[in-house]
Amino acid sequence: MFNSGRIVNGKLEGIGTLAYDNGERYEGEFLNGMKHGKGKYYYIRGELYIGDWFENKKHGKGQYFYENGQRYCGEFMNNMKHGQGVLIETDGSEYKGPFFENRKHGRG
Repeated sequence: MFNSGRIVNGKLEGIGTLAYDNGERYEGEFLNGMKHGKGKYYYIRGELYIGDWFENKKHGKGQYFYENGQRYCGEFMNNMKHGQGVLIETDGSEYKGPFFENRKHGRG
């Protein structure tokens, strides 16, 4: 693991970068060593999350770009699509509406 940024009491604080041994990388805000605030997470399989973090979890508003070309823009809670959002499929069709624990929920 590699990190850059300000270290306070042995933990990342403020703006920084955390690169993992598996090739994944987080760039953004830290609080008490946790991803917290605004940030980007680059996955090794080519996926990307840009948005809000709360105590190391995707939480708040964000965008997730999938390896297959799908894109989700909306609300997250505890690392899951949860709340209002838009899922754009690879063929250009989209679902706009509520999500509950990563699944489309209700009428969209």
